[in-house]
Amino acid sequence: MKISIVTATLNRAEFIDGCLKSVEKQTHRDIEHIFIDGYSTDETVEKIKEYIKRNKDITCKFIQAKPKGIANAMNIGIKNSSGDIIHFLHSDDYYTNGTSLERVNKIFEKDKKVKWLIGSLGMEYNETRLIFKYKYLLELGIKSLVGVMLIPHENTFMKRSLFTKYGYFKENLDITMDYDYWIRLLRREIPTFSNDCYTIFIIHKGSMSSNPKNWIKVLEERLKTWEEYKVMPLVGFLEDKEIYKTYKDIQEFFKNIANQN
Repeated sequence: MKISIVTATLNRAEFIDGCLKSVEKQTHRDIEHIFIDGYSTDETVEKIKEYIKRNKDITCKFIQAKPKGIANAMNIGIKNSSGDIIHFLHSDDYYTNGTSLERVNKIFEKDKKVKWLIGSLGMEYNETRLIFKYKYLLELGIKSLVGVMLIPHENTFMKRSLFTKYGYFKENLDITMDYDYWIRLLRREIPTFSNDCYTIFIIHKGSMSSNPKNWIKVLEERLKTWEEYKVMPLVGFLEDKEIYKTYKDIQEFFKNIANQN
């Protein structure tokens, strides 16, 4: 299957070499690499253009757009993609090894019913890798754990058809747009889980989600998402719970009485 890699960049010359080199090493070559750059002023653009020249067998699209947030950049990438599978590889992410996409492709090829795949959490801090395998936790209760957010975006691979069916990332969310999308999907589409780790993300000061300075913003955005989708951490979708249904029935009962009076 053709895999579309979407990489959003803005002045990421410090990290992007590792990202690009990891794509070059992939044994699965039926890929397209889409770059959405927010008019970088450092060496990011130069590095991307050199990469494109080096890899003639990879279909590359280089798009520059005014910075309007990560969600907007990812949406531009989706709309310009043509692959069966979409993967968001940020400029500070890199594939674990050369067979990452080959292993992903085999899963989708083996079972055509697979619509999105979630692998293990892989991170790097101070050049030390940490990989957390919690497939069994997700399989035990993905709908209840969704409020905790255990889905690593860098190890999530999705059929492009999902975006056609469920829409795009919400651009009014600055950090948790992927979290919001996972919850939207989980109401109707159960993912396939793997203990394999395909991608590593680097923890650093400039990272939006892992920077402690952004944690209050993350919580604010998650609270809005919980309210919108009626989700509670460790509980799951409230509308599926009998106590919530009872509450709604009582609410409707008194509402009818009030309307009659």
